[in-house]
Amino acid sequence: MTVIWDKDTRFSVSLDATWKGKICGLCGNFNDNITDDLTTKGNSLVIKTLEFGNSWKSGHCEDIANQTSSC
Repeated sequence: MTVIWDKDTRFSVSLDATWKGKICGLCGNFNDNITDDLTTKGNSLVIKTLEFGNSWKSGHCEDIANQTSSC
């Protein structure tokens, strides 16, 4: 696994092909099907990115209601 962060707004994760179909989360599920990448932690497919992001947060953070940055 390779993780790259520019200490600002860009973050990327690269995985070896052996991980195909074995992951889930904010980076998708790595199954070559982009139509199911917005699958929530509860295994529901959603359209709204805020709903998707809120489902994967950890701890006791409040839900984000409005997107303030387009990045």
